[in-house]
Amino acid sequence: WGGVEMEYPNSYVYSYSQSIVQYDQTTNTKTNQNYTSSNNLKLGCAVNFVDALYSSWQYTDSNGVVHSGLDVSDNFSDPAQYATFTSLIFDGGVVYKEKMAVRYKISCEPLPSGWTLIPWWSVDRSARQYGASVTKGATSAFVEWNNMRFHELQYGCVLINNGATEPAVILGFAPEIDPLTQEVDLEPNELPGQD
Repeated sequence: WGGVEMEYPNSYVYSYSQSIVQYDQTTNTKTNQNYTSSNNLKLGCAVNFVDALYSSWQYTDSNGVVHSGLDVSDNFSDPAQYATFTSLIFDGGVVYKEKMAVRYKISCEPLPSGWTLIPWWSVDRSARQYGASVTKGATSAFVEWNNMRFHELQYGCVLINNGATEPAVILGFAPEIDPLTQEVDLEPNELPGQD
């Protein structure tokens, strides 16, 4: 939460993740925290001062020990290790009618060294399909859907940080969809014995 400059509104768009990590001494492993009834994760303050975000947290580990911390995210923080974007499900307002997906483009500023961007999509709520990944210097990821038919379409991307110190900047997502208005809309099925 915050804003890069005072004249811009605050928003949830910082490219940094909090350090809420639970350390398990018995297995010597670290895991990111989400709220559960056993860890009783609590987020305290979330305050920004100009370009720095301060946020506090507390959780209880598996041994019953309470841990607290304060995170500072600012322009000197490294970007998160993983990011994802998921669109809303698109049905064109008529879920019963087939549409045609033509192609899909993700535009970005040139990817800094260490980033991998992978486009994905899902047709009619099926498993995600992934397109070709792009890396350092790429300004777009492009997928040819080859006139794929669908009732519902969802799309997005995955960003993987492999040592990058600069954030990846996505500029936009542009699916090209043909609503097939020239095709007749589907009619309800008739039951046997009806005219």
